[in-house]
Amino acid sequence: VVSTQSTGEVADHVLVKLDMHPLQDAFSICSWIKRIPNSAPYQYWFGYGSSSVQNEILIRNDGVYWIFDQRSDFTSNVTHPDEKWRHHCVTWDFSSKKFKVYYEGNLIGTVATSSSRKLDLGGKFALGNIVRTSGAVTAAEHASEGRCTN
Repeated sequence: VVSTQSTGEVADHVLVKLDMHPLQDAFSICSWIKRIPNSAPYQYWFGYGSSSVQNEILIRNDGVYWIFDQRSDFTSNVTHPDEKWRHHCVTWDFSSKKFKVYYEGNLIGTVATSSSRKLDLGGKFALGNIVRTSGAVTAAEHASEGRCTN
């Protein structure tokens, strides 16, 4: 199920509910992001949440990431808004217990995850915002004002 939704007057995110079973043991999420100067802070270009864990996966455009409700800050390794396309990518693998963050093709951070933790199933993901435990997205101030492409 895919729907374009709005937290204001225009559609600012896409909300998707898919069978996440294939991603329970490993996933990669990558995109080209163009950050716009003077835009709102804390813009999320990807969010996945379930009814039990709101911040299962969150990716901001400034180098802040969440995996399994654990926040990691790699902002010192991410370019400030310059209106240029920049490649962002994260990977996670249950067998290695590692969440890896790549920026412009370079590994900028690794986060160890729990030895028993797998992706919580049954949630929704949003392109351009955060998914709350209720299944709704957050307010417009968290919507990504930049551009995103695959």
